Amino acid sequence: MKLFIDTSNKKFILALINDLEVISFEMKDTNNNVAKMANKWIEQFLKKNKVKLSDIDTFYTTIGPGSFTGVKVSANIINTIKLTRDIGIEVINTFELLNMTGVDWIAIPFGKSKHYLKWNKIWKPGFKTVTELPEPNEKIVGIIGYEHFDAKELQKKLHKFKTVNKVEPIYAKINYK
Repeated sequence: MKLFIDTSNKKFILALINDLEVISFEMKDTNNNVAKMANKWIEQFLKKNKVKLSDIDTFYTTIGPGSFTGVKVSANIINTIKLTRDIGIEVINTFELLNMTGVDWIAIPFGKSKHYLKWNKIWKPGFKTVTELPEPNEKIVGIIGYEHFDAKELQKKLHKFKTVNKVEPIYAKINYK
């Protein structure tokens, strides 16, 4: 059994995955308390699905960009479990996870009215930090945070995750400008 955890945004997302199929999916508003509530929410989710943490052999997660604290929460949980037992770790960056057909730009909220903005028409490393977003219209379609993300979208992206030995948040590797 595999568990997807995403704490990088204003949503806390959990999903159970079996044989690359999403079998349970839950999304909650964090209300800026993800660090305080993450362990409790994971425990409740697993209990509701009659799964024990020891049944999880692989963790899927995002590595950012996103909320600095949020990105650290899932990284710390998974890396701590990795210290105590042999588990698989699969990661994806948040932009790749949210990249959907027909979407020209993705904005990931962080802080007060700040966003990481990635133009999909110009696929190159990096992104920019903005305080004002472009206006979506029929020619420029965007996604802000997880407004169109669900179990089906996660299912489509499972093959894009990369195997790693440790979760290293993306903010540690890229100088954002």
